[in-house]
Amino acid sequence: MSTWSSRALGAVVALAATFSLIPAHAEYPEQPIKLVLPFPPGGETDPFARNLGGALGKALGQPIVIENKPGAGGAIAFEAVARAPKDGYTLLMGFSYPLVVNPHVYKKLPYSVENDYAPVALLAEGQFVLVVNPDVPAKSVSELIAYLKANPGKLNYSSAGIGSPLHMAGELFMARTGTRMVHVPYKGGADAARALVSGDVQVLIGSPATLGPSISAGKARPLAVTGPKRLATMPDMPTMSEAGLPGYEVTAWHSLLAPAGTPQPVLDRLQRETLKALNSPEVREPTEKQGLSILAGPPEAVKNRISTESAMWAKVIKDAGITAD
Repeated sequence: MSTWSSRALGAVVALAATFSLIPAHAEYPEQPIKLVLPFPPGGETDPFARNLGGALGKALGQPIVIENKPGAGGAIAFEAVARAPKDGYTLLMGFSYPLVVNPHVYKKLPYSVENDYAPVALLAEGQFVLVVNPDVPAKSVSELIAYLKANPGKLNYSSAGIGSPLHMAGELFMARTGTRMVHVPYKGGADAARALVSGDVQVLIGSPATLGPSISAGKARPLAVTGPKRLATMPDMPTMSEAGLPGYEVTAWHSLLAPAGTPQPVLDRLQRETLKALNSPEVREPTEKQGLSILAGPPEAVKNRISTESAMWAKVIKDAGITAD
């Protein structure tokens, strides 16, 4: 063998030895993943997020760490994820109203629904229940509509703040029925429910979980639920369509979002494992007991929801003249 050939062979062997010392790049994920929630700790979304995070973390081989970032109608959490590295290690529990309502209510937002997020999966949705204070002389949706038409502006309805699901549900109700109530915003759903029980307001479209004890105690009279089908935890309560208001549906849904620009292989893995986790008994059963319905939809389902509901709420918000700073 020539001197040149010996040197070349030696170089190849040395190079091979060097590469053998470098560990192969592991498949995503290589470290814990942060899931940001736009809600305070202990809220109704926490149990669902933690159940899903546990199952998803087990499938991915890395823990899912829940980080609560409430405030500003969800904008704080949404901005944090929009500005996060595009590597799949910071994800967002994308609540629907910051996606489909906030852009039409707030003059300026620190995030762009169209440009800042890559949908991973449609997760689950919850619905609301229309209740009245027992002093209101209406025992059905049709009776409430008749009373409101005969007494425009006489009743107040509470909400968890301007642009909140409870606010928008009330605005849509008035738009679809041609009635008028006075909106009274509070700092949260629990405060809105207490106002109804105390008689400070007379109508609320609120959370079944929050209102459950008041309903059981006879301090709030339920008239209908707002989803496309009856609620498993309130099987005797009709939907709005069944109660005489066809086409009225209001739900609050959750999606899993990543920062736009996250590599497609990472998004694909997240989607695949998320859908498996959602359909597992350890996630599905406690979620349904909580009053949420599993949706388990692909990224296209998230995009379709945003497009359809954004257009619907834009009209309601414009017609009602709703704005916020």
